[in-house]
Amino acid sequence: MSHIFTSQVVQDRHTGIRNLMMHPPFRGRRPVFIGDDVTDESAFAVLPEFDGVGFSVGRRISGLAGCFPEPDDVRQWIYRVAGTNKSDHP
Repeated sequence: MSHIFTSQVVQDRHTGIRNLMMHPPFRGRRPVFIGDDVTDESAFAVLPEFDGVGFSVGRRISGLAGCFPEPDDVRQWIYRVAGTNKSDHP
């Protein structure tokens, strides 16, 4: 099931996270954000408001749960967490 919110244009990631976390099925959940560039830092900053966790890609950022060296490492982690493997997906 997908959820798309189109009532307003979100121009920054931290506002987007705050908006999503107000709506079911996100309300009361713990966000996980993975970012790979400086524009993602505002999203990392808002995660503690929701007991969320953040991971960077390619460079370490203090205060985050961890860092993935490469984008492929993110994909492999998602496969493991989902209980699947890469060969199950195109």
